[in-house]
Amino acid sequence: MWGYAIGYIEEYEKYKGGVRGTNNDFPLGKKYWFKPNIIWDIYRDKVLNKREIFNCMTSDVKSHEQLKQKMVSKYPSKKTSIITIFNNHGF
Repeated sequence: MWGYAIGYIEEYEKYKGGVRGTNNDFPLGKKYWFKPNIIWDIYRDKVLNKREIFNCMTSDVKSHEQLKQKMVSKYPSKKTSIITIFNNHGF
């Protein structure tokens, strides 16, 4: 999840919109079960930065629900935005 998302984020930052164009959607669509789109949406919408997202990816996080809860517990002021994004992806 992190690898796919950060790869696109780095490309997006380097090429000012990505080599795939300036679309704000994650380029891989919704075909992967691990949903890198969640990370992209959280980053794109400036809910959390890359470091804040990475700091939530600890060894005790083994599901989307646990990642959501970790983000909410570490960044309670962003709770509504985090929950909304996860809900948009079915979590």
